[in-house]
Amino acid sequence: TSLAPMRALGQWRATVPQNGEVYDLTGTFELANLPADAAFDLYLPSVGRRTTLWLNDRPLARDIDTTHAGPALTIAHHLLRPGLNRIQLIVTPLPGDSRIPERDDLGLVRLRHPASAPQRALFNGLAQVIVKADSPNAPVTLTARAESLSAVTVTAPPAAPGGEPPRSASPHSTD
Repeated sequence: TSLAPMRALGQWRATVPQNGEVYDLTGTFELANLPADAAFDLYLPSVGRRTTLWLNDRPLARDIDTTHAGPALTIAHHLLRPGLNRIQLIVTPLPGDSRIPERDDLGLVRLRHPASAPQRALFNGLAQVIVKADSPNAPVTLTARAESLSAVTVTAPPAAPGGEPPRSASPHSTD
């Protein structure tokens, strides 16, 4: 899969919870377009004990363990929209923690495209072929063919007197 650069979520606002309450983090991120073949993943940082997540006023996940960074969620395509998207985290703080974690990145959105279909490409390197002639006095002809490509033929002259083979032969196309 090819990966697009991750986008940081920004513009978070929060009110500090009282003992036993949850805190509400709201932010936005913008998507220029929504390619039909793309998948979107949301990565959450460590923000509290449990988190319920809403996207564009629709529930996405409930009671996610966010004590450690990295819970990843695949976002259904129909929940996103081109332009501004609103995300809301309802977070249960860690026990004894009466403050909101001081963070400037409360998540990442990753856009994934499927890998493109394999394509045939011409080989630009060298190939080595070892052949043995039927007769030391006859030339050796080698033809390479492939579907949808022109055939190429190489002819090597017979060995010189003394048995020393020629060093190279020049290919030519046989359309």
